[in-house]
Amino acid sequence: MEHRRHLRFHDRRHKVYSFAVYVAGAAALLTVAHSARVPQLTARETAIVSLLALFVVLGELLPITIRRGDTVELYTFSSTAALGLVVIGPVWIAVAALLPAAFLRDEFRRSRPMFRTLFNLARCAISLVAARAVYDTLSHHGLLGSFTPHFAPRDLAPALVAGLVYFTINVCLVACVFALHQGAPAFSLLPEFLRSEAPMGLTLLAVGPIVLVALEFSPLTAPLCLIPVLAVRAGALSASKRENQALHDQLTGLPNRTLLLQRARRAVASSAGEAAVAVVFIDLDRFKEINDAMGHQVGDQLLAQVAAKLRETARPGDTIARLGGDEFAVLCPEVTDSASALEIGNGVVTALTGVIDMQGVSLRVEASAGVALSPLHARDVDSLLQRAEIALYRAKGSRRGSVLLYDERFDESSVERLTLMGQLSKGLDDELVVSYQPKCRLSDGAIVGAEALVRWQHPTLGLLSPARFLDSAEKTGLILPLTEQVFRQVVEQWRRWRDAGLDLSISVNVSAANICDPMLPAVLGRVLEEHPAPRRRFLVEVTETSAVTDLESATRVLEQLRELGLGISIDDFGTGHASLAHIRDLGPVEVKIDRSFVASSTTNDRDLAIIRAATELGHGLGLAVVAEGVETAEQLELVAEVGCDLAQGFFILPPVTADELASWVSRPHVWPRHIHPASPAAASQLVET
Repeated sequence: MEHRRHLRFHDRRHKVYSFAVYVAGAAALLTVAHSARVPQLTARETAIVSLLALFVVLGELLPITIRRGDTVELYTFSSTAALGLVVIGPVWIAVAALLPAAFLRDEFRRSRPMFRTLFNLARCAISLVAARAVYDTLSHHGLLGSFTPHFAPRDLAPALVAGLVYFTINVCLVACVFALHQGAPAFSLLPEFLRSEAPMGLTLLAVGPIVLVALEFSPLTAPLCLIPVLAVRAGALSASKRENQALHDQLTGLPNRTLLLQRARRAVASSAGEAAVAVVFIDLDRFKEINDAMGHQVGDQLLAQVAAKLRETARPGDTIARLGGDEFAVLCPEVTDSASALEIGNGVVTALTGVIDMQGVSLRVEASAGVALSPLHARDVDSLLQRAEIALYRAKGSRRGSVLLYDERFDESSVERLTLMGQLSKGLDDELVVSYQPKCRLSDGAIVGAEALVRWQHPTLGLLSPARFLDSAEKTGLILPLTEQVFRQVVEQWRRWRDAGLDLSISVNVSAANICDPMLPAVLGRVLEEHPAPRRRFLVEVTETSAVTDLESATRVLEQLRELGLGISIDDFGTGHASLAHIRDLGPVEVKIDRSFVASSTTNDRDLAIIRAATELGHGLGLAVVAEGVETAEQLELVAEVGCDLAQGFFILPPVTADELASWVSRPHVWPRHIHPASPAAASQLVET
């Protein structure tokens, strides 16, 4: 076994140790030369010795290369035949076969400088002489130069011990040289090397006596002697392949997170403060939409093309890894400063941004990236990758195609969010506050419904808007229990209103995470069983975009909600990417025209036309049409004129508490006189909400 790693003999201890090995190797060779005798061999014995010597040469010149992560290890099969020569002797034959073959291998492969070749030759000489000396002592066969023509059963144990000595000396000498190179204690790496090399090395040595017995039976069995060696070789190659697969992404062939971590730790350890190590985290924008719309096969092809582009843009020595899904990372050793790291990140994002043709469809691909450097932002690898990921999420939250360098303030906000979510988890039962905004029927000005809007009454921060906590609740898994608690409050409030003589339908907003969660129907169904109420009076309100992001899952969940008797309302209608078929599959009873169109309807003919078209489309599908965000009398008149069925907005009433809404409804109001009753055709399309 030999390791191909970068060694530089610059340390004084290194030089002393290497010199000692050279001297010991020379002494072993002198001992062999002094004891060298040409034995008297029969033709049969000559054939056995010759075949073993040939196996030594071939095994040394035809090694097997095994990759363990980034470490390349050369395993030679010469040790199997070398042990056979050690057993039958004389030892000078083993030395004469092994050392020249090892030298020729290094020369042919041009893989080592001369001082490393000399080190390996000395190591081989020491281990061979020591193994023969141990065998002679245990078997009582004589001196180093003696020849043992027959291998008897009693010689098996001494032969195996000799093989163990041969293996141990080799591993110890190599482990020490690497430890000294790293500035560590001489034997600190020995346990690691023993664990790594024992399975292969000891197996090959154990085959040695088997080969020797077979050749003594008949030299004609030489081809059969290769079978166990080839079996070991096949097992080693198979193990190497499995290990390589475990460290690489199967789709793109790129290193995975495990191999990225290994290389990052090595890069950070070797930088020693001389240069920075940068990590660039990359995430494709809108990949999930592409994957859902065009299928996983197209998504996989897109990821493969992204991997190819990353390979083209990477610097020599950089590591590109796929972390999972549409997330990639680039490890950049030897970066001069933050500006250089940002330049790399911008180069990657620029290379990935553009139009890619996939099965005849032109897809625009965009990416965002986060960058962190060691030792500037973190000194250990785990923290470095974590901070690059934090920078990535901040970049995705700012705008598409952003590249951001990690900043301590990002981390502080992350800690703040985690703290806030911990407090929210404890306050779900008694700190959530539900406000209600009424829905006005435009045919007669009656209040027929309300939309429930959640707030959080934080004990120290005051009343928090949904923007402060809903997104984090989605990411931390709190969104489902939060939705359950809001729905429970809504159902209980409806019962109180009904008992007071106020019968309204109520819409409850659910997030994109909710609408794709198969647990949502069961959770809402449990609440309705605990608090019986007419289910047709409750609507689940989802945005058009969230519904089509994962249409299959959303359709399945919405179908179960409809089976519970709940109505479906599509919010932000007109701003998403849903086709008529998608809207039909979702099975809504109501669509809500987005407030952005209503806000500019009095000044923008295009937006007014969109409202008119959306209203006609909704009525054509048999749905009630709600205009939300009505803030002026003129807007109210316009949405009534185009045929909207319901309206809500600050002009009618901002969100208020349940008691305030009940009190307000009972009072006379001025705003209904601004309503122009909807046409009979439009009014006839209104479904009960």
